[in-house]
Amino acid sequence: MLSLICSISIYQCYLSVTVVLVILLSIQDVIQNKDSAKIFRDGMAGVGMIAAGGAAYYAFMKLAVRFSGTPLLEGDYDSLTNLWDNREPVVNRLVYCIKEEMSHFFTKGENIFPYQVLWTVNLLLLCICVCLAVRLVGQGRKRFGADKGKWALLFLLTAALPFAAYMMRLLNSAVHDLMVYSVWLLYLLPLLLQKWTKEEVEGEKKLRGCIAVLLGFIVFSYIQTDNAVYVKKEVESKATLSLMTQIMAQIDQAEGYVPGETPVTFVGQVSEILQEVPGTEKVKGISGCNKTSAITYPGTYQAYFDNVMLRDVSVIFDEGTAKKEEVLHMPVYPKPGYVKLVDGVAVVRLQ
Repeated sequence: MLSLICSISIYQCYLSVTVVLVILLSIQDVIQNKDSAKIFRDGMAGVGMIAAGGAAYYAFMKLAVRFSGTPLLEGDYDSLTNLWDNREPVVNRLVYCIKEEMSHFFTKGENIFPYQVLWTVNLLLLCICVCLAVRLVGQGRKRFGADKGKWALLFLLTAALPFAAYMMRLLNSAVHDLMVYSVWLLYLLPLLLQKWTKEEVEGEKKLRGCIAVLLGFIVFSYIQTDNAVYVKKEVESKATLSLMTQIMAQIDQAEGYVPGETPVTFVGQVSEILQEVPGTEKVKGISGCNKTSAITYPGTYQAYFDNVMLRDVSVIFDEGTAKKEEVLHMPVYPKPGYVKLVDGVAVVRLQ
């Protein structure tokens, strides 16, 4: 339980990793025809560990919030409060869970390799899983025969597995990739199914080799994809700093601007100015890779000035600013005059 508390303290989505691993161990126990009472005890021990670990984490978190004075984030798509505030119908959550989960394996924008190749490899792995599942059913008749309890438990655990892997989508109305990385544990299935059903027959080694090659390609493709993402974000980070330094210089020179006192607002987005890093269009489907700058949405401007540029800048956003007549007649970046004080606010017109 301590390891669970520590892991979800690092990132709450380790909870779904734990649930998936507990389910896989329970499935293994059923397949190995262990005593039903032991399977039940072990399963309940896993549930108890998850419940106790989650409760302890929540208690420690509340203490940390209280003593640090940092408020708990509420109302956002990944807020912990979604556990009790989410009003999305359960059926919708289940449907979107499966649809979004499948999109990770059959998508066009999350891997540097051609999607046709990746789809083919995933389809081959799926076919292997189906064939091994059929073999498992055949062997199951010999292992636990007509024991309906074992069959029912095996079916329920198998059905729960994809939802457990994507459980963060069940708890939140929207997710990003890091919140659902436990879905990649499903790549263990062909290896585990082969292990659970292996037979001393000709071709078994070839099957293991085939699975190893296919999974090896998946791992290799994502190593290459990760490298592309790292390069993309590094280049974008430097480009953003260069652009924001240029803009900050113009703000400092604006007549009437007082650092830390005069509010600053942006009309348009920095990400619309910077160009796409060449060769990275294939990874735009990955969370955080659909923008071309380190500043991705209005809420990050203030954080960028505070934590990256270390400047005393007060950023505000008012939808009415862009509609003011004086702002509409301002030049657009990079033309001279794209920074100007309007009604006591330093306006930066990027678009």
